Formats: sequence, structure tokens, C-alpha cells
Amino acid sequence: MIIGCGEGILETAERRFCDQSSGMTNMAKENTCQDHIASTLLALLHQTQRVTRQVMFTETVNKERLLQQHSAILGAIRERNLEKAREAILTHLDYAENYFVTRSSISTGV
Repeated sequence: MIIGCGEGILETAERRFCDQSSGMTNMAKENTCQDHIASTLLALLHQTQRVTRQVMFTETVNKERLLQQHSAILGAIRERNLEKAREAILTHLDYAENYFVTRSSISTGV
């Protein structure tokens, strides 16, 4: 099932994010204030990513569209086509941003 593959990709991405987060936190250990700020920001980013995934993956059509976008990004990277990868990433980010702006406008009536 394609959706199952997408969930595996998300788990891998989340694991990589956690690995990077702990590395960044370790760099800030020398300064208590920096450590606190870095830990807080990384925790917020991690929580935001989890909520974003939960919200965006509630609709099957949305899951499929996101999987197609991620496949396009990966394909461009495998081709080593920087411009194509950049365009695919921007398309994906614009889609995600518009998704939440639209949902926000609908829920607030603005």
C-alpha cells in the first residue's frame, strides 16, 4: 500500500530530525542560555512537524498529493538536478503553506 510507504518515510525523516536536533543541542552545551533557547526551539519545531503531519494526513487526497510531491523532490535529487529539486521543494512548501492558510481562514472566518 502506497500510504504505508509514506508513513515509513515520515518515521525515517522524524528519526533524522531527532538525530540532528541532539547534535545541535550538544553544540550549545557550553552556553546555558543558548542551550535553553536551542532546546526550546527544536522542541517547538518537532511538535509543529508532528501536528502538521497529523492534520495534513487526515485526508487521503492530501496524503497522495504530499507523497507525489516528496517523490518529485527525491527524484530530482537522485537526478542531481538542483533547479528541479528546488522547484519541487518550493512547490511542496507553497502547497503546505496554502493548505494551512486556507484552513486558518475557514476556521476563523477571515
